Amino acid sequence: MNALESHTVHLLEAWGITHPIFSVNMGTITATWIVLVMLLISSLLLRIVLKRKSGTYEVISSFVESFVGATQQSLGDAFKINHVMFLLALFIFILYCNLIAIFPFVEEPTKDLNTALALGVTGFVYKDVFAIAHHGIKNFLKEFIQPFFLLFPINFVSHFVKIVSVSVRLFGNIFAGSIISQICLRAVSSSPLFEILGIISGINLLVSLVFIITEGIVHAAVFTMVNMMYLGLALKTEAPDQPELPL
Repeated sequence: MNALESHTVHLLEAWGITHPIFSVNMGTITATWIVLVMLLISSLLLRIVLKRKSGTYEVISSFVESFVGATQQSLGDAFKINHVMFLLALFIFILYCNLIAIFPFVEEPTKDLNTALALGVTGFVYKDVFAIAHHGIKNFLKEFIQPFFLLFPINFVSHFVKIVSVSVRLFGNIFAGSIISQICLRAVSSSPLFEILGIISGINLLVSLVFIITEGIVHAAVFTMVNMMYLGLALKTEAPDQPELPL
């Protein structure tokens, strides 16, 4: 039995139902709750730091201004501060989920496909809700029959395939990074001499930090930017037709 199965709880096992759809990975749930607690503590500490307006205040302000600028550039005329708050919250949550693996015996919630898929669905529901509010339900549905109605099945499937694409990208990258880091650490620990040198020199810790921190930041940013791009395309306002100028 592997680590994933040992943390799996079958909710309907008492009735003889053990299908994966009715199963819960307790390791993922525990790690997610740890992330939520860390976010709460970080928010409280950040509020204190921002009130003092120290050097950290300038760093945070620069980051927020850059994020707002990127969002404004992507959304254009449809820019609203609400979209910035949603995308920023999405980025920070995924970042914490990716970086939590620096703690021993805790795995990234985003290493679980269910978590990545839930994040993908959240982003696309947000996008579609505001696309309908922005364009109206009639214009939103009209996009599925463009350029002509026979393409409705293809447009419909391609619309929802994007959810799977963005979710599997996050899951695959985090899962692959975890496997690579484990292979590197096992290679070092295969020899007592290499293991001692790795501990003394800090190579073991360095390998873990490089894969966890670097990949955590990069893939949280990629996931957020992709959702930002999709939101910008969904809220894009078509330019009015320009009258032809007489020759």
